[in-house]
Amino acid sequence: ILQALLADRFKLTLGHETKDLPVYVLVVAKNGPKLHESAYKPPEKSPDGTSPAPGEGPRGGRIGFGRGELTATDINLRMFADTLSRVVGRIVVDKTGLTGKYDFTLKWTPDETEGAMIPGVREPGPEGPVSAPSDSTGSSIFTAVQEQLGLKLEAHKEPTDVLVVQRVERHSEN
Repeated sequence: ILQALLADRFKLTLGHETKDLPVYVLVVAKNGPKLHESAYKPPEKSPDGTSPAPGEGPRGGRIGFGRGELTATDINLRMFADTLSRVVGRIVVDKTGLTGKYDFTLKWTPDETEGAMIPGVREPGPEGPVSAPSDSTGSSIFTAVQEQLGLKLEAHKEPTDVLVVQRVERHSEN
């Protein structure tokens, strides 16, 4: 609906292009993954008595996070990569080859810019960056992913689909 409104009001025309962009690739680290399969089991029956569709359930596929901590319940690594993208400020592509669903908690020491990228996390104010946790000797997100999960984020350039504005006009008065 929004796209149709923008096209109508501003004559907005969009297209797609593939460009080589810097990304992080999530791979299995040298010593192998340290992940544990999810203990979550979907209910056999929904509250209304029907069987839920595969992958549905009241708790399946949840990620909760705050500054310097991420808790995952019953998620696949593609969902984790999408979440990491917001934390590191760059697209993260899952190339682990791991297809299971996992439960884990990841803890790291965030940098000053991180809060701005995570919805629900307080951004820096006029007094400066949000203060980091008192343990300022902690791990970066990159080190934490490797040490705690047995995965690794590697910098690469990958062909990426990009949305391109091809045409837009100034809106005329009604």
